Amino acid sequence: MRDRGYATAEEPVPDALLSYHLVFKYGPGELEAGRAANQECFREYLSEVSMAWAEFVAPNSAKILSDARSAFLECYRRRLKEQSRDASPEYADLKEALIRGDADAGACLIQTKTQFKLPLWGG
Repeated sequence: MRDRGYATAEEPVPDALLSYHLVFKYGPGELEAGRAANQECFREYLSEVSMAWAEFVAPNSAKILSDARSAFLECYRRRLKEQSRDASPEYADLKEALIRGDADAGACLIQTKTQFKLPLWGG
């Protein structure tokens, strides 16, 4: 992408699953051309690397995601208990709370994403 004139919006840093999330910045009128270049680069380079890397990371990713879900739920239960709200939601209810815009669920999601270095994780 750099060879094609596009820079990252921020320096890529790996998340807990050792994946890089690249965000590119495009100038005025460059969005479509930038997306096309990104797709070409992905097909040519990143798709092969991603498949090989997934085999290396996969055994640990299930545990990391499970631990993150547990921490997310624990955070939410703790916040509800502090407010004397029902402190025993099921995980599916927590997802529903996020969809409904529950501020406590949202705060716990942000906290967990930061704690577990999972910037694009949605719970």
